[in-house]
Amino acid sequence: MTDLKLPPNSPEAEQSIIGSILIDEKVLNGVLEILNPEHFYTYTNQQIYTAIQELASRKTAIDIVTLGDYLEKRFQTAEHFPYLIQMSKDTPSSKNVIAYCEAVIGHWNARKLLEACY
Repeated sequence: MTDLKLPPNSPEAEQSIIGSILIDEKVLNGVLEILNPEHFYTYTNQQIYTAIQELASRKTAIDIVTLGDYLEKRFQTAEHFPYLIQMSKDTPSSKNVIAYCEAVIGHWNARKLLEACY
């Protein structure tokens, strides 16, 4: 049996970026400067980060409630709330958010290199 491998990614780093923003909005500007939704491997995280960018562009405060409400209205589902709560609980520290971004971007670069090879 062949083991299928996923392309390079780090769900923990992706979730810790979003969790960092939820627990410490002061990190938002630094993240917005270097990270794009396409850097995320997980589609749900891409959607959530896009929503964060949209709320930030409107100068709306970003926390679990405001982001969850926005996602609920946009996607007609409340399924994001438990995921947002879990990410905020599981994030080790918002102080390391740039390192999490660098990890996610590094994995994105590796995926792009793999794509170029095929």
